[in-house]
Amino acid sequence: MAITLRNTKGSPLTHTELDANFSTLDAAIVDSGEIRTLIDSSYVLARTGNTYIDSDDFDTLFAAPNLITFLMVFQIHLQLCQIFKILLILVTFLIVLVVVLWMLRLLHS
Repeated sequence: MAITLRNTKGSPLTHTELDANFSTLDAAIVDSGEIRTLIDSSYVLARTGNTYIDSDDFDTLFAAPNLITFLMVFQIHLQLCQIFKILLILVTFLIVLVVVLWMLRLLHS
């Protein structure tokens, strides 16, 4: 059922129309059980090798007491990923530098 909007109707909504709007929204919300079923489905697991996420990870991820806490944890995770990327680049650069210096030493000996 479509949601009835006040500005589209041109007059205040009745209690029945408000209830119908809330019922439509409630029916559209996917609960965690449906998401868990999708995540644990053989279709998804076959494509992720069961290493991407499972329902336990989902429960942990959304166990944050509120959205702000969840977003702060997610931001920290992203910052850690960026730090690891920088470290990986630095280590790679150092390895290349060592190899180049080693090759120069071989050429001069």
